[in-house]
Amino acid sequence: MFRQKYKHWLLSIIIVLAIVSIGFGLYFYQSQSALKIVPPAPADVTNDNSKNTVIIVSWDGAKPSVMKQLLDDGRLPTFALMQGEGVFTLSAQTVVPSITLPAHASMLTGRPIEQHLITWNSYSPDKGHIQTETVFELASQAGITTAAIVNKEKLWHLNKPGTIDTYRYSKGSIEVAVNEAIEVMAEAMPGLAFIHLKEPDGSGHLHGWGNDSENQPVSQGYIDALIEADRVTGLLVSYLKSSGNWNETVLIITSDHGGIGHSHGSSDPEDTTIPWLAAGGRVISNWTLREPVSIMDTAATTLALLGIAIPSEWKGRNVLRVMAE
Repeated sequence: MFRQKYKHWLLSIIIVLAIVSIGFGLYFYQSQSALKIVPPAPADVTNDNSKNTVIIVSWDGAKPSVMKQLLDDGRLPTFALMQGEGVFTLSAQTVVPSITLPAHASMLTGRPIEQHLITWNSYSPDKGHIQTETVFELASQAGITTAAIVNKEKLWHLNKPGTIDTYRYSKGSIEVAVNEAIEVMAEAMPGLAFIHLKEPDGSGHLHGWGNDSENQPVSQGYIDALIEADRVTGLLVSYLKSSGNWNETVLIITSDHGGIGHSHGSSDPEDTTIPWLAAGGRVISNWTLREPVSIMDTAATTLALLGIAIPSEWKGRNVLRVMAE
């Protein structure tokens, strides 16, 4: 009798333990599954910021409303790929007046025009170089190599002496400019690179950006130029991936202004709205930025990615930190 009761008692314990084990296993599995779908903290872009390379690509005169149409039609495959691999917005804002040289100065200094004082928009050697500190200068002071390949001569004003290790003014097409940038990277990968493409701005002036508010369609010439900017940027992405540099690189694609009709420079949203995207490295994938983004944030985010303190007087802020808040 005792032996039979003992068997029943032992069997009951085994059943209880089995149920508990199964329950714990299910709980553990569900917990692990839940953890897998939680995206990594966006602010933790890399394990070691000192190993980052940051590449800023500026599509001069890129208008987001036109880009959206082309993205919806599958005609900007590189930008679409980078959206899937990074963070982005098509509603970032530039400075006013929304013109090339002052806007790029804000992009690369984290400051508004009234602080960096680049108010002109032409190549004027007598006016000299920018006086305020740039991302190149701060990176250089931190021992990081720098490079800039620009497609417009007037960007020389941002080449503050002693701050850019390799500076090239590419007079050719935007494909030539990208190939020159790849040549520079193949020789020695810089820690910070800026690549300026003169299109689609030139085609906007020549053929027209369109006018959304007046239902004036964008020109085919401008559309073709945007598609070409996307294609040649794809050459850069392909190089970075095939050369094994992609995981240590953060690629920022942005612009200086949009356009209306055949011009730009106003405070109209069609002039001031620009794209902003960051991809590569350990940047979180397929994340739409909901907070306002400024062209000045490009400089601040670049410094953060390089592990350099952002000057307190800058107006720009680290976009990736905003994502984590």
